[in-house]
Amino acid sequence: MGKQGSGIEHEVTAEPESPGLHALRQLAMAEIARDIELHSALGEEPLHFLPTLPTLDEQVVLDLQRERCTLPELAAERARAYHPAARPGAAEEFEFGLLRAIALEYPALSGAVWRLLGRAPRQLGRAG
Repeated sequence: MGKQGSGIEHEVTAEPESPGLHALRQLAMAEIARDIELHSALGEEPLHFLPTLPTLDEQVVLDLQRERCTLPELAAERARAYHPAARPGAAEEFEFGLLRAIALEYPALSGAVWRLLGRAPRQLGRAG
């Protein structure tokens, strides 16, 4: 299981990291570093903002989720799920399906997916 210290560690697995996942983690680490730099430049206390940052694997999942929501077929499905006339629970089902697909494609990110599913709606881009 990964550490929760600074939010930059990733899950340790017995399997070797795929080159694709390695590249995604490098991009996510750069994004987290930019967030830390921004918060610091704004004079925020690290003790307050560091615990709110996602872990490295959570950032990878959030980036993949954001990227996939821009795909035309998923953008339309997401719009239907979040439409005010959508049935109750449609948005949660959409998010669950999207994150489940990410976990199936990248098994090393499964723990991060489950943690994100248990978090507040704002973490997944939902209003709340």
